[in-house]
Amino acid sequence: MCVQQTIDRPFDVSVFQGSAVSDDKHPLGYVAGERHDLILFLRQPKGNPADPVAIEKLMRHAGWRKSMLSLLMVLSDRADAFGIDRALQDSYQNALKDGAAVVVCGEPA
Repeated sequence: MCVQQTIDRPFDVSVFQGSAVSDDKHPLGYVAGERHDLILFLRQPKGNPADPVAIEKLMRHAGWRKSMLSLLMVLSDRADAFGIDRALQDSYQNALKDGAAVVVCGEPA
């Protein structure tokens, strides 16, 4: 007889919505100075609030500056929270695995 065991993760994924400006040498080739809407997925210890300084450092490392982000939701164990949107599901999984993921939405704002 097999029994499924659920393993509690020691972290949450916070989802932020907002925008940021691409920097001079953006790794994906976005034009410098253009503001883009984006969604940030950030893994963090369960129950801890997001650190704004750490977020800004992460965004700069990813090629973004002047970010304006608002917390949208905190996900604990909901890999399917985004329905059929594959890009958002993949970003959630990448944040769990790598610590963070950014989804750039459409054309410059």
